[in-house]
Amino acid sequence: MVLPRFVEAAIRGDSLVVHDDGAQVRCFAHVDDVISAVVNLVDTPAAAGRVYNIGSDVPVSILELAQRVVARVNPAATIEFTSYADAYDESFEDIRRRVPVLTRIREAIDYQPHNDLDAIIDSVAAYQRAAT
Repeated sequence: MVLPRFVEAAIRGDSLVVHDDGAQVRCFAHVDDVISAVVNLVDTPAAAGRVYNIGSDVPVSILELAQRVVARVNPAATIEFTSYADAYDESFEDIRRRVPVLTRIREAIDYQPHNDLDAIIDSVAAYQRAAT
């Protein structure tokens, strides 16, 4: 939920809160790409009974994500850092890198996401602006 939180904060003009140093790596997929992949898998008999990662394998650091949200949604917004201990508690542990392997889904249905990160940010921003 980091992307919707960042976009919401930027729209409000609040600081985007980045935990730790922001070097954690994640990948983001557009819901339209995920739904299309699921439908395509369901329509592909050879895909039945297998487990697939669906998403994006284009990594971005959380700090870079925050910077891109600021640039696209509200250049006046700022970024602030907080420790995990302040945000959660001393026992919180984070996985530094989450990047799915998409080999199997590409082989099964020639999966290629159509929405890049900027399109995803714009879509989330448009949705949140319409909801307020």
